[in-house]
This record gives sequence, C-alpha cells and structure tokens, in this order.
Amino acid sequence: MSVDLQLSSTDRSLFIASQAITITGGLLNLMVLGAFLKRRNLLNTYNAFNLSIVLADLALCFVYTIFTFNEMGRSVTNLTGLNCQIQGYAIEALNSTSVVTLLFYGLYQYQVFVYRRSTYEMKTVLMLLVGVWVFSFGLSTVPWWVPNGSHYVLQPSKLWCGFDYPSREIFNIILTWYNASVLILTPVVLAFTYSSILRVLEKSAESIKNHSGVRENKFYIATSRRIVRRAIVVTATFVVIWVLMGFAFAYQGLTAQKIFVAADAGAVLLARTNTLANPLVLILVDNNIKAAVMELFGLSTENIKRDTSLGSLGSQSKSTHFTSSHVVDIFAGKPNA
Repeated sequence: MSVDLQLSSTDRSLFIASQAITITGGLLNLMVLGAFLKRRNLLNTYNAFNLSIVLADLALCFVYTIFTFNEMGRSVTNLTGLNCQIQGYAIEALNSTSVVTLLFYGLYQYQVFVYRRSTYEMKTVLMLLVGVWVFSFGLSTVPWWVPNGSHYVLQPSKLWCGFDYPSREIFNIILTWYNASVLILTPVVLAFTYSSILRVLEKSAESIKNHSGVRENKFYIATSRRIVRRAIVVTATFVVIWVLMGFAFAYQGLTAQKIFVAADAGAVLLARTNTLANPLVLILVDNNIKAAVMELFGLSTENIKRDTSLGSLGSQSKSTHFTSSHVVDIFAGKPNA
C-alpha cells in the first residue's frame, strides 16, 4: 500500500496534535534536566539511566518539532528524499536508545536487589549507556547499506518515516521483528523484574524487623513503597504507550502489508507521549527530583520529604551512613550490616 503524498485537513490536525505533545514533552524534559543541573548530588548511578532517557527524549522532541513545523501549511508532505532519511534515522535511533536504556535500568535494579550485588561504579554505568547509544545509532544505519534496500520510507499516517516494515528483504525483517520484540517484551521483563524485587523485599521484611533498628525499618518501608510505586507506574505507562506500536510492527512483519492510516496515527501519537510520560514519571515517583524542579520555579519544598529509597542512594550519601552494599547486606538479613 503506497502512501499518498498529499496533505489533507486531517493530516494537518494530526500534525497539530503531535506538535502539542512534542512541545509539552520538551518542556517537561527541560525541567528534569534543569533539576539534575541544579542538584548535582542527584547524578548518581541510578539517575544516570534517567538522565540518558531525558537526553534521548529531548533530542526526539527537537527532531519532531523541526519536521512537524516543516509540514505546516503545505499541501504536499516534505518528508521525502533526504528529509525522510534524516527524520527516520533520528526517530529509530533515539526511540531505541530510550527504550533499551529503560530496559537496562530495570535489569540493573534487579541485579542489586535480587542478586544482592553492589552498584556499579559510575564509570561502568556510563560505558554501558554509551554502548546503548552506539548500538542504537549503529543499528539504525542498516537500511542505508542493505543491498537493494528501500531505506527509510514515509509511513501511512505521514507523521514519520521508518523502516520498510512490510518488506520481505531479510534485513528489514530482522529490524522489524527487533522493534516488535523490544516493545512487546520490555513490559514483560519490567513486570518480572519488579515482581522479583518485591518478593525479595517481602522475604527481607521479617529479618529487618527482628535484627535492625528503627532507622533501618523506616528505610525499608520507604524503599518498598518506592519500588511498588515505580513498578506500577513504569510498567503500566510503557504498556499504554508502546505495546500498540509493537503489535503494529508485528502485524506488518507477519502480513507484509502496511497498517491502516488510523492505526498508524494512533500508534505513533501514543508513542510520542513517551517524551512527556518519562519526565512525568520521574517527577511523580522521585521526591528529590520533584523538589529540585519546584526549586527551579522558586516554589517551597518544605512539605516534600526527601526520598530514602534505593534510587536516591547516591544523593543521600552525604547525609546518611547507608551505602548500596549496606542495603544489600540488610536485604540479605545480616543483623550488623
């Protein structure tokens, strides 16, 4: 099914909706980035993953804004030729970076809680994150060097360019199923990760109660609540935003046919809300980030309690004796940890 290059009033309405989502997402990500810059002690190994996602989402908002404004008032889409290649490459690479980083963040917490390993050095985390960026940007070049490939192509909604998902060319099949698998399996992995962490917390509760003091009990309760909150918010948000797109990729890979315009438009608009959902989740589940954002606007933070949860350990290191290995020992049930 070919894509009509003419732009209708419906197409322009979709561009307006897309631009509203993009601008809101860009502002929210700038707020979170400002919070990290204002409170340098937030830059610990856990928040390094979050900062990577923020930077990827900011870059996505920039790309979306440029190409959406470029379409306004036109009767024929400008997403052809080089424009389509640039936009398609940037969207594929940055979305992959954002999603894969979130996946590794969940697995990182799984290692610390379930396998009771100490947190990585910042250098190791940064190397991992650089590897994710290099992998995503490298993988996204594949359509350009595949023999007889169709490169990036305009999608049915005309909102974006992407891989030629229905193509039967072997590399396009691999790329299509890579995208579908990552988007469909990531919420499954996140659900498994956080449910495993919660089981560890439950098993450790009795040990902490019997062998630790009041401070450790308060720390445990705060950690448990944060993990539960993050598990629900992150997994549910990912499912709502990305699973439809994942099934759209799978459908095209199975049938070798492009999806309908309405389905593509719905999936891509939902996917674009990821740029505003990620910073919202950070602000909602991390009181330290919330307080830093409020300080940017000169608002009082007196009623906001500082997080003492695992995700905020780095920022708490100067005010408490807890370290990551100390937490691991507590969860392992060592009374004198």
